[in-house]
Amino acid sequence: MPSFSAVSHRLIFWVLGASASLFLLISFYEYSTAQYFLQEQIKTKAHLAKADMVNRVNNLLHNVSESVQTTAGVLSVARPNNHSIEKLIKTVLSEHNDIYGMTVALEPRSGSIETHGFAPYYYRNENGTIHYVDLAKGSYNYREQDWYKKAVETGRASWSEPYFDEGGGEIAMVTYTAPIYIKEQGTKRLAGVVTADIALSSLEELVSTLAIGENGFAYLFTRKGNIITHSPPDRVMTNISDYWQDAEHPNRLQDVFNGMLNG
Repeated sequence: MPSFSAVSHRLIFWVLGASASLFLLISFYEYSTAQYFLQEQIKTKAHLAKADMVNRVNNLLHNVSESVQTTAGVLSVARPNNHSIEKLIKTVLSEHNDIYGMTVALEPRSGSIETHGFAPYYYRNENGTIHYVDLAKGSYNYREQDWYKKAVETGRASWSEPYFDEGGGEIAMVTYTAPIYIKEQGTKRLAGVVTADIALSSLEELVSTLAIGENGFAYLFTRKGNIITHSPPDRVMTNISDYWQDAEHPNRLQDVFNGMLNG
């Protein structure tokens, strides 16, 4: 028969073992709970930060597009001369620091001296100084630019895909274009377009303020998947499909992409 002392030792070891197991279980539960709440807190902060950033970007795009639409509306009614148009462009540009550059590009007038068209482009440099270039001269050929052709073909205002404006603003940008229609003898006729540009560097500066944890970052892309801002910057103006490849699940990219578009 085991002695009382031996039984006592075994009982003590059993109680200590059970207590240690219970302590470990409680510690693991507390750690898991804390980790869960920490993850939920990070998710909540990320969603709030994303919503704030989306609102800021949308407000920027709305303000720029509204300025273009208003200008197009004024030109369709007022029918000002070329000098007045240039003055209007410089006024709008000076009042909207978010706009990098702006033009009113008109259709060439048949039978007029102005057969090459009319497209004065005013833009600001890094110091904020306003500069001028005539898009109707030289090899730029504004009527063949995507921002012009799309508005003429669709008759609707829209944003362009990101591009480098060689011969114009000479930077990477996105452009909002609205058509100008005038009435002549009861018939609506396309007179030209109004555009406003946003430098991609401005959008990058805006998006870079969104902090997501220690290593996370935000980026913008269009509905076609073309990247507007990114870290690293060499991915700007490429397509997200160039970096997301999954041979075993070819539809996964499209599913993720659609999910991102839907928020």
